Amino acid sequence: RRLPPNLTLPDIIDIGNCFVDDRKRVVITCRNQGGKGQFILVPDSEWPQPPEDVKHREVVSMPPFRVSPSSWELGSGEEVDIVVEFCPARDGKFSVGFRLVCDNCSVQQYQLVGTAITPSFQLVQLDSILVIPPISEMLRPRVDLSFSNLAPGAYQEKQVTIQNRTPLEMEFSWKVEHIPTAHTNLNSYVRKWGKVGQSHQVFSILPISGKFAPNQSLSFHIQFAPVDSAAYEGVARLLVPNLPCAMEDGEGGRDFGASGYRYQEYEMSTVQLKGTGHECEIGIDPQVLVVSQRLSVGKVYCRPVTVKNLSDAPVSISWERFPDLLYQAVKVLPDKLVLAPREEKKLKVEIAPKVVAPLQVSLACNVEHGSSQIFTVIAETDGPRVRITSTHLDFGLMRVGWRAKKRVSFSNVCDVAARWTISLHRAGTSDPWGPTMAVSPSHGMLDAGKSTTVEVEFAPEEPERMRSTLVLEVEGGHTEFLSLRGEVVFSKVCLDTSVVDLGTIFLAVPVTRRISMKNLTLLPSTPFRWDMQTLEALRDTRTASFKLQFKVVEGILGPEEQQQVDMTIEAVSLGEATEEQKTLEEQGEQLGSVGNPGILSSLVPLEVEGMPDLTGFELRARVMGLAVTYHLGTMESIEQVPEALRGTPEALKVGVRRDWPTELVGVEASVPIVLNFGERRMVEKHSLTFVIRNHTGIEAAFNLHAEEFGVPEHEIEMIARADAGDEGRVTRDLLLGFPSSASSTSDRLRRGGHTTKIRFADSTMGREAQPQTQSLASEGTSASLKLPSAPRSRKHTGTIASIRMGATMQRAVSTGAAGRSLTQAEIAIRKNRVNAPYVKDAEKQLGAGLRKGHASVQLLQSSKVQEENSRLRSTALWCLPGDHSSIASRGRSRTGQLASRLILSDDHEGVERFRSLHGQKLLNQRNAAQEAFRMLEGGKGIAITCSTYAGRIQPWGEEEVRVDLFSDVCGIFRDRLVVEVIGLPVVHIPVLGKLVGSPVGMEGGSLGLNLLGEVPSIDFGDILINGQSQTRSLRVSNASPWPVLVDWQLLESAPPNEENLIQLSSSVSEDGEVCYQLLAVEPPEARSTPFSLAPRRLAIPGHSTKTVDIACQWQKPQHHDNFLVGAVSFLSKDMEDSLAELEEEGAEPRLEELRDRETASVADLKERATGMELTDVEQLVVALRCEVTNARLEADCHKHLKWICSSSNDWRSHPSYVKELVLSNRGRCNQTFALKTSSPFSIDSTVCTAPVHPMARAGDNDPSAASSKPQLFILPPKDNLVVRVRFTPPSRHRAGRLVDDQVLFGELVMLFSNEEVQRIELEAQIKHPQLDILPEELNFQTLHVESTAVLTLALANPTYADAHWKIAHAPKLLTMTSALNAEGSASNIKALTARTMETTVDDAEVFSFEPQAGVIRGNLLRPTIPESVIVTVRFNPRKNVDYRSRFKVEIEGGRGAYFTLLGSGSYDESKEPGGATGIIRDHPGFHPLMTGVRGPIVPGEQQQGGRPLAAPPPMSLPSWYNMDQSMQPQHLTKHTLR
Repeated sequence: RRLPPNLTLPDIIDIGNCFVDDRKRVVITCRNQGGKGQFILVPDSEWPQPPEDVKHREVVSMPPFRVSPSSWELGSGEEVDIVVEFCPARDGKFSVGFRLVCDNCSVQQYQLVGTAITPSFQLVQLDSILVIPPISEMLRPRVDLSFSNLAPGAYQEKQVTIQNRTPLEMEFSWKVEHIPTAHTNLNSYVRKWGKVGQSHQVFSILPISGKFAPNQSLSFHIQFAPVDSAAYEGVARLLVPNLPCAMEDGEGGRDFGASGYRYQEYEMSTVQLKGTGHECEIGIDPQVLVVSQRLSVGKVYCRPVTVKNLSDAPVSISWERFPDLLYQAVKVLPDKLVLAPREEKKLKVEIAPKVVAPLQVSLACNVEHGSSQIFTVIAETDGPRVRITSTHLDFGLMRVGWRAKKRVSFSNVCDVAARWTISLHRAGTSDPWGPTMAVSPSHGMLDAGKSTTVEVEFAPEEPERMRSTLVLEVEGGHTEFLSLRGEVVFSKVCLDTSVVDLGTIFLAVPVTRRISMKNLTLLPSTPFRWDMQTLEALRDTRTASFKLQFKVVEGILGPEEQQQVDMTIEAVSLGEATEEQKTLEEQGEQLGSVGNPGILSSLVPLEVEGMPDLTGFELRARVMGLAVTYHLGTMESIEQVPEALRGTPEALKVGVRRDWPTELVGVEASVPIVLNFGERRMVEKHSLTFVIRNHTGIEAAFNLHAEEFGVPEHEIEMIARADAGDEGRVTRDLLLGFPSSASSTSDRLRRGGHTTKIRFADSTMGREAQPQTQSLASEGTSASLKLPSAPRSRKHTGTIASIRMGATMQRAVSTGAAGRSLTQAEIAIRKNRVNAPYVKDAEKQLGAGLRKGHASVQLLQSSKVQEENSRLRSTALWCLPGDHSSIASRGRSRTGQLASRLILSDDHEGVERFRSLHGQKLLNQRNAAQEAFRMLEGGKGIAITCSTYAGRIQPWGEEEVRVDLFSDVCGIFRDRLVVEVIGLPVVHIPVLGKLVGSPVGMEGGSLGLNLLGEVPSIDFGDILINGQSQTRSLRVSNASPWPVLVDWQLLESAPPNEENLIQLSSSVSEDGEVCYQLLAVEPPEARSTPFSLAPRRLAIPGHSTKTVDIACQWQKPQHHDNFLVGAVSFLSKDMEDSLAELEEEGAEPRLEELRDRETASVADLKERATGMELTDVEQLVVALRCEVTNARLEADCHKHLKWICSSSNDWRSHPSYVKELVLSNRGRCNQTFALKTSSPFSIDSTVCTAPVHPMARAGDNDPSAASSKPQLFILPPKDNLVVRVRFTPPSRHRAGRLVDDQVLFGELVMLFSNEEVQRIELEAQIKHPQLDILPEELNFQTLHVESTAVLTLALANPTYADAHWKIAHAPKLLTMTSALNAEGSASNIKALTARTMETTVDDAEVFSFEPQAGVIRGNLLRPTIPESVIVTVRFNPRKNVDYRSRFKVEIEGGRGAYFTLLGSGSYDESKEPGGATGIIRDHPGFHPLMTGVRGPIVPGEQQQGGRPLAAPPPMSLPSWYNMDQSMQPQHLTKHTLR
């Protein structure tokens, strides 16, 4: 058979890249590495029907490819060259397939691949700027490149980066052409430089030629270097030679591929070049040189000038030169030079004036390749000259009579001496000045460069505006002039006001005012003085006398200075009454009142030096007496009177409010303040505070009381306590109208006499409430009352929080400063108690004679502590009423060692003082409740009390009064607080407010009532179906003095509140119209509900409570949510005795008229001075919930309990026969039930966390007294019962009669008190052990009688139970069984038995086992790998007979297994298989599990010796392998798979 050919031709032949219209020829060597064969090339386009000349054609055309030869023959190892030509006519990738057909009928497919490319370039960058599309996408880019204007001789470069787009290499060359322009065609340019592009080049490119590697980017530098000031243009072309092009018509053939193969040079890119040669520029600084110095004839002066080349090319310049004439006075050195690009040089300009005349010379600077520049020099030439240093002389503002001197300086500024003369003339004329002004000296000679000074003196005699001219004449030179000026005026000072009106002031109250004084002139100093002597002469003695003090009596005012004048005025007397005032006195308006104040009027003169006229102001005031104002708030919160306003009528307006609403003022014409409590909660204590402020230095007394809702007992108690104090006498005297103690002051006369006239002011001014005043002062003395540094303020909050009237024992709780002092005393005593144990220890040590020094120090310290404790206990703060100073009351015995027991109870409260936080809180709550109870004993429902009812108002002082409101009813009220300040009219202060809330409520101590939610609720929890009725008692309290009636109703849903007042419903009519309807929420009455009430109507007396019982019972599992709603109404107080009859159905009560609680306001009582009206209260709402459920206990097992027990374990004591079951009560009601089980299960014991059921027997809790009857238990919620259930296997399993596994079932039954039953399935599996023996037969073959052979067998336990095993001889029917197994027929039993008995011996003594008994654990922990044991079997024959014995592996409580041992004894010594070692080799009975038998070859065994009787090593795993852990089941997770 011929070997098939094997060609080395690749499957895909890649020709590579080729330009379009080009031809690429590739030769591929094809070698035959197989057998001989003939091949024909057939294109895919001709397959499978090739043309007939397929074998004879030389070239195969597969456009754009052509392959030759088309057929060939190759022997083994021969090769042929295959020529492939690639001729693309367009760009892109080409792929053509063909097949090689062999003469052995095999066909191989091949592919020809090639890529056609169009030559192209890409413009990448222009001067480091990336080119973006569409320019960058041009295949043959065209670029316009313009250069900036350059000076001739400079050059500039630009960079162009071009990239080869193709993967083929291309050569390139640049061709630069210069295009003639209008400038370069000028004859002047051609004569100077020749033709551009021929004689000289201005554009050039580097590199000019080279090669583009595939995909390479090259940067080209294009340079522009102009030679003259002209415009240049050019073009640079990038040429690539030898690029293919298509053949023209008539050239070559078009039989295949491209149209032809002709090459030419292509222009791949064009760069248009433009540039301009700009003329050279220079800069001259300065262009015009102005010499500020006056030049002298015959001297040479030098000045610098800077010349800078502003072009980028070197510049040649030359300066113009004149003949040696007059203009040759100016020249520049050097006159010719060349400046480098941007170079700057400094030149020297020489100036030599020849005559005294203005000098102005211009020089031309000629620039090569640029325009000429003109440089000009300007200077002045002069003779002698004198200059005055000042431009003018100002004497400033002068007063008539002053004398002033000024100096004038001038200097010679030329090079020659100057003769000068000075004269004074009036401004604007040539008249000389008079004798009031003179100059000294008036003439002189001044050398060159020298200076001199003259003095001008001016002494004005009258006010004028002085304007003069000083004339300085220089001989042979210029004349200088100096202007003189000055202002002459009189002194003039004015005040900002001519009248100082103090308004209304009070006697003995200093008043401070400030006015402004201003100097109206610019004189530097103007003295002034307040003339107090003239003041006394000008004051009218009939007006009120006063004291006037100025802070600054005399001083000096500066130019236009404005100075503040502070003065203090204090009224001393009211003065004499005028006729008008006397008329008002006759009408009842006393002098000094608001309507008839005293008049103060006087002139205050001011003396100014140099001012011909006098000035001053008029002082006016109205004088009044005592005045108080009322303010709502505390002394800290109200607005304080500024120091500047104290004692003034403006102070009466500070913090005073007059725009009280009409509904708050009520029937009063005007009120100073309104105590509006607003909307407050009832049954709470509320307080408001107001302040009475005294605006004068006069002491006053006051008393007050509430008109209707006051508490007379409280007023009497507080007034009595005030009378018992140190201030009681004075206060009482003031309340009684100033008796004899103050008569000495009252008897004085108003004008120097000894009588007092007390005048009372009207309480109103117009229609508005005004501050009340009283006048009390003496006119016969000039001494005034001193204004204190701070007002005297006092808060009437007391040292006790409450006073309980009529109580058997009065108790005070310290507050304020007293409370803080008491707290400090308690802290000190508690700190001292720590030392008490040390005192006892020191006494013991002294008695034993030990550590005398240390003990003495301790006793000394303890004595100081005891003294401090005694002092603290004896203080008034410590021994307050109701507080006992006994040590027992503070928690320790009298010796300070043993602590007594402090109990918070009503009994201990009477004899002990509670000082703990909870004790103080308890006392405060009880005191507050007792205080409110005592205040509301009158039964009005509202009580208004004050912190004080009488007191004194210190001069300039404030009295703070707290008004407390107690209430136990809801409604609106109005009362009046009557305040009387002695000497002033009585003031009525409205007290009003609105009390909200409900006096009827549910007591929190009711069982099951939850008050923490939005709606109070009673949750009955879980109720068992058909269980006993559950009852809750709801206690309702009435805190008001009126009896109330509560009508109960059970509703299905919640009653409407602010959130669910209405509900929106919609419906759709037949024509598709949607209709919406708003309905009020009216929950229906509960129909099917487990709740019932008794009674349905509740009448509660005032300040009492009653109970309504709610019962719950139902018959099926269901959740119930109902609402108990009670409508509350107030009964008339006269029905208090017939409330029991009102609870009956059909009774008609008399109800009080109530206002709506939402719309009621205090404005409803504005027509009444005092009174109250009740408002309706919210209905009582209680949410009732219960869950009627089935009786059920939750077990910790899911569905059933399962036992897996081994028969090898003792069922009496092994823990696997007992399971614990936890039964939990997850409900919210008690579960009463009995437990019962069925055989073979029993309840071993129970442990319950709840108390024992009262009807339970001894067996229910004592396991030793077990009973078959059900056991009773009661399990509260959240408690559990632990039940130990025992599985007792049947007797046949316990006795071993049955060894097969078995599954037994049972139930744990729970019988509940409501006759429901719950069952839990029980399942038990009894497992018996069993062993697998491998192998079941061992054959020791033939062995010498004195030798011993060793084999092993394996015992494995595949069961769950542990196997207790032992090996015993079992010779029964051994030979018969073996023969039957061997022959397989029962017909020859007798013959086989006889033959076996004759040929074999059953002798168990020749076989021995190690071990012979043991325990093999079950697969409980290792369910996949059973535990095994290797048993070593030794065979030692005694005779030359055949041995055959059967043995049984007996298992305790399980099924045994049998195995057979075979062997033969011999006297032939050659039958010793192990030689001297006794080890079997190549035994046919070898098994892989017999690890105790060695293999066929043991190297070096003869030298090491053998141990034929030694036990083989046991089968074991490596020490690092934990089989128990590895066999435990695991969940496959992302953690266990790592």
